[in-house]
Amino acid sequence: MTLQERTAILRIFIDFIKADTVLDAGEMAIFQSFKRKYSLSSDLQVDSVTLADAFNLLKSSIFSEKERMALLDDVRNLSLSDGSCTKSEALLLIALELCLTEDAELISVNVPNLSIAEEQILYVESKHTPSAHKAITEHYRQLALEFKQAGLNFVYIPKVAEHYQQTDSNLFSEICGFLAPAYDEDKRRQLEEYMKNITTARFCIDQLYGKLGMSSLYDTAPAFLVSIGSSFVNSKLYHNFLKVDFKTLTSVVSQLLDFVDRYVKLLSCDVVIIPKSEEVNGQFLYSGYYKQLFDIYLLKNTERSPILIDATRENIFLPIIDRKLDGPIHTKEKAYYALVLFEMQNGGLNFRLPSSAKELESYNRRFEVYQKRFNALYRLLGGSVGNEPNLSIPETRQQMKSRINKYFKQSADILYQSSDYMLQLDKKGNLTVRLDSSLFLVRTKTENDVNLISSTINSQLSEIK
Repeated sequence: MTLQERTAILRIFIDFIKADTVLDAGEMAIFQSFKRKYSLSSDLQVDSVTLADAFNLLKSSIFSEKERMALLDDVRNLSLSDGSCTKSEALLLIALELCLTEDAELISVNVPNLSIAEEQILYVESKHTPSAHKAITEHYRQLALEFKQAGLNFVYIPKVAEHYQQTDSNLFSEICGFLAPAYDEDKRRQLEEYMKNITTARFCIDQLYGKLGMSSLYDTAPAFLVSIGSSFVNSKLYHNFLKVDFKTLTSVVSQLLDFVDRYVKLLSCDVVIIPKSEEVNGQFLYSGYYKQLFDIYLLKNTERSPILIDATRENIFLPIIDRKLDGPIHTKEKAYYALVLFEMQNGGLNFRLPSSAKELESYNRRFEVYQKRFNALYRLLGGSVGNEPNLSIPETRQQMKSRINKYFKQSADILYQSSDYMLQLDKKGNLTVRLDSSLFLVRTKTENDVNLISSTINSQLSEIK
């Protein structure tokens, strides 16, 4: 067993012991026996590992199925050592079992200024999936009731938006002003419009991915997300979430109900029905996920800016935050970044080496086009003819990528989800950014902030073949 695996196991044991908020002699005795069994010494750097790190490492390790089942049994015995299983322990047990045996993952995020509503089950997706929504809509009442009877809350974003749409408009406006006093009238209207028209996909991309940093939700199939408590790592509070992908779009309802059944079977305490609050007599729901939606929206004072390739000033600008690409960014990095933005309409910039002679010929032709287009952009942004860097040198490309990403990382304080602006490789080896092409603008002597795709620069580059 590796050092990392032993550290991961220790992290898991510690979180399970703390889950019920009660430490007793029985737990301590079992824990000591497990420390000997798994060689868990006190010098393991467990404070540097999140619960998600621990789960994911064990999932990808070379543990056999027998070893994983043995670990699950040990964790279960530890949780039940005091003769009972609390809600938090039950959720952690299910999370560990699903992560080690099925298509599920744990996500840990450090958001110190946000209080996460507990015992929430949220339907998530990055793109609208009509069949999944149809299934949930048809069975929503049954799902909501089943979860309520288990002491959980099934959160379906379209129902939240529907609630806000039915809220008195004047009351909603006053509440927005109360919750966001620093907002001017236009921003308050934007907040109200956002809450009343929020979709599941938009909430996942803008809020859970964009503001909470749940990277796996940027491109996720329909799944459900479960809040399973929090833990401290290096004195920082991390909120933990279980994400479970639906096996098929026809299994959405059955998987959700199966989760409830697993949860209820583990509980040792009585399960009570939680009464559902309704807005009456001018009241406004501001608890649970209703509160959390507002809190996440108001979490950061950052902006998402378009990218302006300005040929008149030979630079690339982020106009909304009033910044230009400078510092570690030189003309060659600007041209390289502009080339990536242009090539995104073709899937991205791809330098993956071919595996056959036939593919090599195609690769060479593609590379030649890349170099010519890069040269054109280099000169457009102020570079001298004959000084264009050679893109065939991997070290040159990597250096330019590193400088670009370093610049955007340093802009995280004012640029909304700055990682979206960084150069990233997808699974096919395409170099892209996580931004929609509608944010790519061009300014020339004859064009004023037009979209890159419809610009004369795009036409000129497209003619280079």
